[in-house]
Amino acid sequence: MPLVRWATRATPVPDLSSAVDLLTNQPDRVGLPAGVVVQWAPGSAPPAGGSGPIAVDRATGNEIRINVASVGQGLLVFNEAYDPGWRARVDGRPVPVHRVNAVVQGVVVPAGDHTVRCVYTPPGLRMGCVWSAGGLLALILGAWATRRLGST
Repeated sequence: MPLVRWATRATPVPDLSSAVDLLTNQPDRVGLPAGVVVQWAPGSAPPAGGSGPIAVDRATGNEIRINVASVGQGLLVFNEAYDPGWRARVDGRPVPVHRVNAVVQGVVVPAGDHTVRCVYTPPGLRMGCVWSAGGLLALILGAWATRRLGST
């Protein structure tokens, strides 16, 4: 499987359990490998049928840039593990990242020429940095206080 591809058919499901059930018990209904199962809000259908060239530039281990040209709106599927830390932008505008086939991710891309950028930031990274900075500050203040009290 390529790293990035267009989904030719998208079957919506409300949750992860439904996706796994459909993929394991009725794979012919999905039309794999070109068809996908995507977690999607009830009441609307996910787009599929995007087509056109895809140029992938993996800038770093946590960033993927893709240039696409599609004749119609479509679901671009990334064969990269789904995680809530992934964020996507199409031409600089934030777009939702959808869980596809229970384990990978997808982004809806409108018709035309677009640049898609996906960046991964571990969910606890920011809070970990805050706690680390607080701990370092406490150590510095403790050393300063000890030194100050010891010299009097």
